[in-house]
Amino acid sequence: SLRFLDLSQNSMSSSIPRFQNFSKLEHLDLSDNDLQGIFPTIILENSQWLKFLDVSSNRMEGELLKNSSSFCNLQVLSLRSNKFSGRIFNAHNGALNSGRSNLKTVDVSDNNFSGHLPNQFGNFKDLVFLDLSQNSISGPISATLGQLSSLRILNLSFNNLSGKIPENIGLLSNLEVMDIGNNQLDGILTQIHFANLTNLIVLNMYSNKLVINVGTSWVPPFQIQEILISSCKVGPKFPNWLRTQKKVLVLDMSNASISDEVPHWLSNVLSSIEQLDLSGNMLRGNISRIIGKKMPLLTQVSLSGNNLSGKIPNSLCTSDELSFLDLSKDQLFGRLPQCWRKSQAFLEWISLGDNKLNGQIPSSLCHLEKLKVLGLHKNGLNGVLPKCLQQLDLEILDLSDNQFTGRVPLFNNTRSFEIIDLGRNYFTGDIPLQPCHLAKLQYLSLNHNNLYGVIPRCFNKFSRMWENSTLYFRSTGGFPLCLTQKEQQENSPAHSHIYFPLISRATG
Repeated sequence: SLRFLDLSQNSMSSSIPRFQNFSKLEHLDLSDNDLQGIFPTIILENSQWLKFLDVSSNRMEGELLKNSSSFCNLQVLSLRSNKFSGRIFNAHNGALNSGRSNLKTVDVSDNNFSGHLPNQFGNFKDLVFLDLSQNSISGPISATLGQLSSLRILNLSFNNLSGKIPENIGLLSNLEVMDIGNNQLDGILTQIHFANLTNLIVLNMYSNKLVINVGTSWVPPFQIQEILISSCKVGPKFPNWLRTQKKVLVLDMSNASISDEVPHWLSNVLSSIEQLDLSGNMLRGNISRIIGKKMPLLTQVSLSGNNLSGKIPNSLCTSDELSFLDLSKDQLFGRLPQCWRKSQAFLEWISLGDNKLNGQIPSSLCHLEKLKVLGLHKNGLNGVLPKCLQQLDLEILDLSDNQFTGRVPLFNNTRSFEIIDLGRNYFTGDIPLQPCHLAKLQYLSLNHNNLYGVIPRCFNKFSRMWENSTLYFRSTGGFPLCLTQKEQQENSPAHSHIYFPLISRATG
């Protein structure tokens, strides 16, 4: 009798047969197909020896977890990325209630499961991997999760969980990843919640209403690699416990209510950092304390919306992996770095707007051949734009509110422009025809310059752009928000700088 069946990664699009004659089946893998319809629960009922079931990445439906009595021998259950619904587990029957489960891996992420986490979840004593993310699970986190002593991976993110985090979560000494981000959790986290998490390397609690309250002399039992606590209340003091961490690769502590001086030791902690986001706080001090040393692995950095001062460090030019740089809305001064290199082949986004920068745009910026977004608005930059800037295949260019002079650049060699804002400068001459040939252009602002002549007749087409256009919001940190015309009418513009499209008709 068949014991092993693997039909994964094909293009099957039918419903699943009942497999009624496979009573000895132990391993069934139907993942990565296009199977649809109700999953036949008779497969579980007739296959008492089934240990491995993977139907992930299909379009299956039904309430497969309604009766968990068939899970007694099951060790691996993966239903990821389907349309399954119903309660996450029925707490009144089966293996969940009896403590007879052998489950080691449960992945039901990206489905439509609902209900609360049952208290009997603690009966899954052998559970190592639990991923319930991207569902509609509500209610509190059950304290019985603290009984899962073998658990290494816990992912409850993107649900509707609420209430406080139980203190006994700190008993999970084998836990490596705890992801509870994007829920509605609240309450205070103390040292007790982390007491025995000696193996923790990933902690994700972003987008909750949590308060982290640990002592200034606290030394965590772990060496964290990724910590994402955006929108949690960490401040007002900068967390001193970070000083003990030597392996930090990802740090997102944005909008964390920190209003403190940048500690002198921070750049040492960040020597191996890959992604850094401290935006939306009230950090003070010289920016070199954060990114003043070489960071060869750095890919993304956002320090916007603080009170950081000083010059932009030349060390950024040594970060060949850098793709995203946002230092906007600070108090930075001095000239732009002149050391940009061709080896920085991944750099697509530079936002340095709303600072106190001066001087000219360096020609070395033209070495960044993959650059898509350049925001230098609201500074004191001046001079004529370097001609080589016209060779970049930019999508967004914002040089507004500066002191640039010379003629409006032609941008003959790019077809990707969506937004151009050159307003409130000292550009002279007539309006060039080149914008008329930019098929993707949605916003063009040349206001408050010294331009003369007539508006080109081809600008008639810009009125048609408005019909299907989006509005670009310059946000206070992170990535931009794009809203449709309908959505922007529902949002107040008072909190954002909005680019409006130029809708003009030739007058002669």
